[in-house]
Amino acid sequence: MIDGIAQPIGLIHNDVVQALPWPDSWSIDKEKRRLTLHCLDSFDARTAAVEEALLKGHHAPASPSLRVWQVERYPVYSADGKHIFDVNGSGVDVIGARSFAVYLTAWTNTSEGRKYWVQRRGLTKTLLP
Repeated sequence: MIDGIAQPIGLIHNDVVQALPWPDSWSIDKEKRRLTLHCLDSFDARTAAVEEALLKGHHAPASPSLRVWQVERYPVYSADGKHIFDVNGSGVDVIGARSFAVYLTAWTNTSEGRKYWVQRRGLTKTLLP
């Protein structure tokens, strides 16, 4: 949860909640099973607070997803479509934010018949090879 945003942003596995050393801007309500980011009204402040927490998890390490720090950032939106913060690619799964991908299959007709190009995820990818 984030103060001022009514709907949850994502679902974080309890093992990660317990393993990650959360900064002071976060609180855990064990009874309600709720993790909340507090008092951050600006986009930049929320982005920095999420990154600080994930970096602590990266150094801990609190989740296999955080072992390798990505350079790409992804936008995170509230249920009503507001862009509320950006998150490092390593943390998208950790915070349980919804993410999407596009996959492409291409073909061409040749004298030998139709040929297809089907992409395959690299075996050396840091996440989900």
